Amino acid sequence: MSDLFLKVLNLSINASWIILAVLILRLLLKRAPKWIICALWGLVAIRLICPFSIKSAFSLVPGSQVLPETIVTDRQLVINTRIPVANETINHVIEKSIAPTTADSANPLQVLTAVFSMVWICGVALLIVYAFVSFLLLKRRVRASVLLEKGVMICDDIKTPFILGVLRPVIYIPSSVQGETYDCVLAHEKAHLIRRDCLWKPVGFMILAVYWFNPLCWLSYVLLCRDIEAACDERVIREKDKDYIAAYSRALLDLSVTRRFITASPLAFGESGVRERVKNVLNYKRPASWVIGCAAVLCVILTMCFLTDPIKKLKLPDEPIEFTSVVNSGGNYLELHEEGQDRIFVPYMPATPDMIEECIGYYSDSDDPEQIIYVCSLVGLSPAEWICDSLSERVNGHMEAMIFREIHVTDIPDGFSSEYGWNKTEE
Repeated sequence: MSDLFLKVLNLSINASWIILAVLILRLLLKRAPKWIICALWGLVAIRLICPFSIKSAFSLVPGSQVLPETIVTDRQLVINTRIPVANETINHVIEKSIAPTTADSANPLQVLTAVFSMVWICGVALLIVYAFVSFLLLKRRVRASVLLEKGVMICDDIKTPFILGVLRPVIYIPSSVQGETYDCVLAHEKAHLIRRDCLWKPVGFMILAVYWFNPLCWLSYVLLCRDIEAACDERVIREKDKDYIAAYSRALLDLSVTRRFITASPLAFGESGVRERVKNVLNYKRPASWVIGCAAVLCVILTMCFLTDPIKKLKLPDEPIEFTSVVNSGGNYLELHEEGQDRIFVPYMPATPDMIEECIGYYSDSDDPEQIIYVCSLVGLSPAEWICDSLSERVNGHMEAMIFREIHVTDIPDGFSSEYGWNKTEE
């Protein structure tokens, strides 16, 4: 459960950047069709749902994995946001407060991660139960309804029209709604059905249930609900005259209700941002083609910059050194020997990739000659900070199996050893 929670947390952090970008674009694209704004929220959903992402040189996401998967076992936890100031501040707090010490009987991070995982799963379950119970209560309220036409029911016990159901959605309209208002309401609810909003809104709520700990996700869901309604309003009045628009605005005002809680369903006619919707309806002008074109271009840019992860690059030398791969005498770790030099290279996974200065050489695995493993020089680390790990990322078109740190044999402290069996080499 802890591993799943860490994956969700990393996805949430990465998605926060695209949410912020959408919030800014939402302000810039006020003249654009509202369905484009809804499409932007769809990109946010993709970022939150997909456990993987393609690499792009245009990516503006600071990093794909802020919290390492080995957070509960690492001797030294280092958070890497790719933002130096944030890294320094966060890591300083971690080092002073929750970093494990030799005196600890248990890793504090392991305990905290387990606790947060349980709190997270309880929150997910609570929101799902809330959505299910709300649906059942509303279903019970409209059970005394009368079929007016196919897919449309009238009911005395409701105050505003809405759609209820996902696979077989039904439009429910108060029995008091008649005449021109009824026509406006029905057109709006049918627009929801055409746009499949009765499916997208519950999906959005389920995503919110998983990421309930992220305030930006709550804000996104609220704005998504408003943008869905605004998009339907535009679809209904797009080809209508002023008289119809005036009648539609009156219907919104007459059937508006105040909803205190966020819900997964239904799609109610007058429950979301009515004042703003009436203003938009009365001031609606069909957007020009250039506005739609610019909005589409911005959507593509947003996708390239925030729906992808950054490409990890290493600086390759013009004439890299070729190393010889040798298993140490104990047979428990790998050494890279540089000819003519009294130094070796041992496997090392840097705590923060930005500590890599440049690639100084490479070697090919004898079992897989096509796999090139690059050797990098690192700075700012003591010999006691060795950690062995492997990567599954591609660097400069090659699979990066390990990163190596240059060390001098004489720099290893006397008597030092690790769980990997790295002991001082006999001279």
